[in-house]
Amino acid sequence: MSQVQVLALADDLTGALEIGAKFAGAGIQSVVTAAARLCADRPMLVIDTQTRHLGAQEAYRVVRALAESARRDNLRL
Repeated sequence: MSQVQVLALADDLTGALEIGAKFAGAGIQSVVTAAARLCADRPMLVIDTQTRHLGAQEAYRVVRALAESARRDNLRL
């Protein structure tokens, strides 16, 4: 079972790193990844969805799939 307590989704790597850095600055171990998978052993997982330059429908599909996967794994978004 995953140790992730909070999951954040960012539309690009810059945003993902900024989110991860904010949590790390507060002493919360974070993992930032571009891999669309929800397994991690840190309290904070940030996924770069790489959706910044996608059309609205495709970006929606990617984010929705990740959110549904998170829900199945009982992760908070």
